[in-house]
Amino acid sequence: MKKNAVSFLLILAFIGVLGYVWINFNSEANYTQKPTNETAEVFHDSISGWGYRIKRDTTIVIEQQYIPGAQGTKGFSTESEALKTAQLVLDKIKRNQFPPTITLSELDSLGINF
Repeated sequence: MKKNAVSFLLILAFIGVLGYVWINFNSEANYTQKPTNETAEVFHDSISGWGYRIKRDTTIVIEQQYIPGAQGTKGFSTESEALKTAQLVLDKIKRNQFPPTITLSELDSLGINF
């Protein structure tokens, strides 16, 4: 009797996992089919420095005032640094990487001072 209960629970868990995977696969497929217009823009804050915004159509999806992944609350030193990082984030979003996490090595490869 105990073996049957364990088998039943394993089968139920397997069905649950399959259902979860199927739902997520279908929702991602629906998401990628919607045409959107993502854009990046930079802004300057007199306190922290340069930052960027990622917009989907007219909605702000990400507003990054500080250098992502770096310690503290330091903004980008230049408009160019903010724009290069925003472009990397935008590229990740277009490749369906969400959240579009930025690593310190990626910042370093872009020549960002942090």
